[in-house]
Amino acid sequence: MKKKKDVSQRMREFARDLVTQAGFEEPPICPYSIAARNGVLVQEEYLVNSRSAYAVRQESLNAWLITLHSSDSPEGRCWQLARKLLEVLFPRREGEIVPEWVYEAGASDLLLPTDLFNHLCAHSNHDLLVLRQRFGNVAMETIARRILGMTPAVLTVVDHGRLTLREASEGLFYSKQPTIQEMEAIWMAYDRGRPVVSDGLDSCVKAWPVPRSEGGRVVALSFPK
Repeated sequence: MKKKKDVSQRMREFARDLVTQAGFEEPPICPYSIAARNGVLVQEEYLVNSRSAYAVRQESLNAWLITLHSSDSPEGRCWQLARKLLEVLFPRREGEIVPEWVYEAGASDLLLPTDLFNHLCAHSNHDLLVLRQRFGNVAMETIARRILGMTPAVLTVVDHGRLTLREASEGLFYSKQPTIQEMEAIWMAYDRGRPVVSDGLDSCVKAWPVPRSEGGRVVALSFPK
C-alpha cells in the first residue's frame, strides 16, 4: 500500500510546482506573477488595525483578493504574498488543518526554490549579500534561515544592539546568548557598514549589516568547524 505524503511534503511540492508552472528558471521569483497566473488579485493598503496581510474571497469576481500592508518593506510584502498564496491555493484535504510552520516553510520554498538556492548558496560560499542580490525580493533573515536547513550553522540577528533572533540548525548545540567571537564580528560589521568574517578555532563567523536605509540590523551566521 502506497504511503500517503504528509502535509509538509505536499506543501513543498506544491510550492515547487507553482514556481515551475510560472516559468521561473532563475531568481528572483516574483510572487506577484504567480498570483496573476493563478487568478489571484493583489492590492496594497495601509492597514490601520492589522499588521499582516489577509485574503478574502470575492464571489462577484470569482477570485481571491489578497491585501498587503503598504507600509511593509518590499521584502516583507513579497513574503506575506507568498505565504497568503499558499493559504488560498494549496489543496487541503477534507478536515485537514495545516500548521502555521508548514505555510512558512512553503513560502520559503516558493521564494527560494531548493535546487536554485542550494546551487547559488554553494557557489557563493553562503554569502548573504550575494544571495540577496540574486534573489532580490527576499530578506537576509529569510535567506539565513534557509541556510540553517542545508548546513550546520547558528543564526544571530542584532537590531540596534538588541538580540532579536537566535536559532540554529536542527540538532546543533548552541548557547542561547551570542559568543564573544560572534558579538565582535557583529559590532565590527555594524561599525564598518560592510560584511565581516571572523575565523576562530572552533567556528567561522560571518556577519552582514543590513543597509542602513532598512534599519540597524546585523545578520550573522556561525559555522562550526
